[in-house]
Amino acid sequence: MKVLFKNSATVEIRKLYKRTAEIVKPPRQASALQRNKSPKHTLISETITVKELLVKRSIPTIVTYPVPGENTVNSITYIEPNQNTGKGLVQINQAQYFENVPPNVWNFCVGNYCVCQRWLKIREGTTLDRQSIQDYQRLVMLISETIDLMNNVDSQLLAN
Repeated sequence: MKVLFKNSATVEIRKLYKRTAEIVKPPRQASALQRNKSPKHTLISETITVKELLVKRSIPTIVTYPVPGENTVNSITYIEPNQNTGKGLVQINQAQYFENVPPNVWNFCVGNYCVCQRWLKIREGTTLDRQSIQDYQRLVMLISETIDLMNNVDSQLLAN
């Protein structure tokens, strides 16, 4: 709310609003996990933290980028794993691809946003440097971990 009387009146109203906001803060309520601290809930809550996802930690990568070349993202295609190879391939141009990308990770969507597909689509027409290739490998592994955690939470919730 802004009152246009004089500059001093506007400043006084702002000060009063800030003091009122500090006095009348709503009390924080404990989350459902904090209220019901059972061993199962603590196991889930201690499994992963936001800090772990944000900090660049060493992630064992199974996703490989085996063919050297120009690293230009021209066309993005996912080749499903078959019985012969058993490895999902994300092809970024005629010669180069990411290997061992599971289908559930490739199709993992948040809302209508398919993360792995969108990450590459944004970079279409550009050249991937070494850091970008490592970032994509990390992305695939983090999504795989996220899917595992979601399945773990679902199984524990269904067990109750």
